[in-house]
Amino acid sequence: ISVITLILLKKKIIFYFHDNYSNFIILFIMKILYKNKVCGCIFSSHSSLNFYKQFKNLKKKIIYSSAKKTKLRRKNFKKKFIIGVCANISPVKNIIFFLKIAETLKIYKNIEFKILGNYWESQKTYFYECLNFKKKRNLNNVNFIVNSKNYEKKFSEFDVYLCTSVRE
Repeated sequence: ISVITLILLKKKIIFYFHDNYSNFIILFIMKILYKNKVCGCIFSSHSSLNFYKQFKNLKKKIIYSSAKKTKLRRKNFKKKFIIGVCANISPVKNIIFFLKIAETLKIYKNIEFKILGNYWESQKTYFYECLNFKKKRNLNNVNFIVNSKNYEKKFSEFDVYLCTSVRE
């Protein structure tokens, strides 16, 4: 809807790409818009830039997202120990691997795993694949917190941040 509004208002369009996957319908629509209306692209990583390289002769900029620094605190590790990941739910973030680690460590009742992040319509299938994996393996030690507004507070609860992304 925002793209249609920009076209009607005759405003310039800048695409922001944070993903490495899009279905062919989205790519087709973007190619049509690209020819006439788009004046630039912003990418969250080099891998995003490489995936969308068909958008040639555009101003391109990579802006890396970063986690906000938080103070680490020492905890009594006899209580709950939280291992977490904060990422968009997509195959490139390798959430299934994170779940396999949780499965391996589920014998330790004091370890909890948290997955914080958004999932986009294009990644809905992968998100449900992750939920099914969790259910089939009875991973009661894993919590998904998706499409939340307050990730910073939840992120600060992690004792260990585990990055399972295949591209970072």
